[in-house]
Amino acid sequence: MSEGRYLMALMNTPTRRQLIGGIGVAFGGMLLDSSEAWAGAEEEISHSAESIHQEPVFKASRKRVYEALTRR
Repeated sequence: MSEGRYLMALMNTPTRRQLIGGIGVAFGGMLLDSSEAWAGAEEEISHSAESIHQEPVFKASRKRVYEALTRR
C-alpha cells in the first residue's frame, strides 16, 4: 500500500474517542424507555389553565437597572 493510500485510510477510520462515544450513545438509546422520554398526549400544555407569572421588583431606578444589565 502506498503512503498516500495509507494516510487516506487512517483519515477515514473513526478515532477511539469517536468509537467510545458511539457505543455510549447506542447503549444509552437502548436503555432509554420511550414511554418516559416523550410526554404523552394527556400531558400537553393547556392553554386554558392559569399560568405562573412572576415580576421581579428592584429597589433601584430603571436607569440603574438598565445600566447594570447592559454593562460589559
